[in-house]
Parts: sequence; structure tokens; C-alpha cells
Amino acid sequence: MNSLRKKRKNRVTIIVGLIGRQDDPETNAIVLASDSQTTWVTMQRSDADKMSEITFADGKKALVAQSGDSTLGSRTVEMLQNDAHLVQCNDYRKPAELAEEAIRKVKRDAVRLNNWEPGQAVSQQFLDDYNFSLMLAYYFGDPAKPYIFILDSPLGVANMQRDYAAIGCGATVAEVMLSRSDVSALHSHEAAITAIYTVEEVKRVDAFCGGPTKLAVIFQNGNLIMSRDAKGLDYVKFTVETITKYDREAKAVWRGFIQKIVDEADKSFKAKYPRF
Repeated sequence: MNSLRKKRKNRVTIIVGLIGRQDDPETNAIVLASDSQTTWVTMQRSDADKMSEITFADGKKALVAQSGDSTLGSRTVEMLQNDAHLVQCNDYRKPAELAEEAIRKVKRDAVRLNNWEPGQAVSQQFLDDYNFSLMLAYYFGDPAKPYIFILDSPLGVANMQRDYAAIGCGATVAEVMLSRSDVSALHSHEAAITAIYTVEEVKRVDAFCGGPTKLAVIFQNGNLIMSRDAKGLDYVKFTVETITKYDREAKAVWRGFIQKIVDEADKSFKAKYPRF
């Protein structure tokens, strides 16, 4: 048991997903962005690709992103991709149900391969320590509607999200940032920039998030843009360069805004307690 704990992986990753404004079938899209850092004990790598494409037998596509333990998470994504090739995407929950089944099989196989018994303390501890999360993004229906689902491996149940979502150790910071944006009013290109900006900001404050920011976009018509493509790479590059360019100005505006709050709050307080 101690050997398992020594290999326990720090909960790295920030992945955000945003549903862009739904008013133009040609440009409507769901946007995912992630960091690219992974950690194993004391070793770090900054070249991980945490977002993948899923293609169904009928040609429909989805995006899946993973956070947490990359060993079990990557195997789950592999199973999900293989299973999707064999079935039609004929229901709005089909990708989510396949992901649920893939998680179940990965957990079962991990227990079996180590000659443990289901429910045994050592097997349960292993699954708890090496947990992971998935984010699914896709369109379904006529007209096609956007869907984002999140699954956490301990429970393995797909939960539908609204407008935006975040997973990984930086999820709390990302959720706070996105909650202050009117995500549903953002056009798809604005959502993409917002997603990249959110990941960049999370990397500033969370040491377990890092490496180049990556982008994946799935459009309502089924087309995909991944940051491994030239267009995707350039989009991220130019956005990050622009964020860096205006960083000092943004900080100055933020300091001015905070000072207004301080001044007004202080004035109101002194008006009520003039001798304090």
C-alpha cells in the first residue's frame, strides 16, 4: 500500500470548456482549452496533449479532455475512441454513456490485473488515489444543440453542464473567472480567446498547471480545430502574445478598480463611524 502512495500523482491540469453564442450555424462552436503539464512524483513534462477527438461510426464527432491520473485517464480515452468507432451517435447522451462504460471497464480492469477483489480496501484506495476526470463536448440533434458533460472516475456518472465548465486542480480559479463573464453572450471566437485567457491566468497561480496552452474547437457542423493544427497553433500563439502585450495595462485598470472600491467602502464606513 505504501508503494502505491509513493507513486501518487499530484492532481495537475486545468481544462475549461465554453459554449459559444448560438446564433449562427456556420460559426457556433464549443471551445476547450487546457494546459500541457503533467507531473509524476518529482518529474514534470510540459508537452502533454490532454484533448482528443472521438469519431462515431456515422461520422459524428466529439471532443474529450482529461485531467488527473494520466495512466487510467488515457486508457479510458482510448477505450472511448475504440468503442465510438463501432456505434452510431443516435442519442444526445450516447457519448456520455460510452464514457461512463469506459470508466467502468478501466476501473474493473485495473482491479483484475492486480489480482485484487472488487471492494477490497487496497483496490478502493488505488482507485481513489489514481482518480481522473473527463470533459466531453459535442453537438447532437436537428438543429444540433451543444452539450458539455463532466465525469469524475470515483463515481463515473456523466453530469451535464451549462454554458461553461472546468476540471483539474485549477478548476476553482477558472470557475470564479468564468462566473464573472456572460459566457452565453460570447461569440465562438470570443469564447476561444476567453478560454485561452482563463488557462493562462490559472497557470500564473497554480504551480501544477503549466506548459503551452492548447485549444480544441468543435463546430456545430462537425468540423474541428485542434491546436496541433497550424491554424490552431497560430490562434493560441497570437492570443497569448496579445495577452502578454496588454498585461501591464490590465493590471493598472484592475488596481484602479480596486482603489475605487476601497475609497467608496472606506467613505461609507467613516460616515457611519466617524470616530473609529
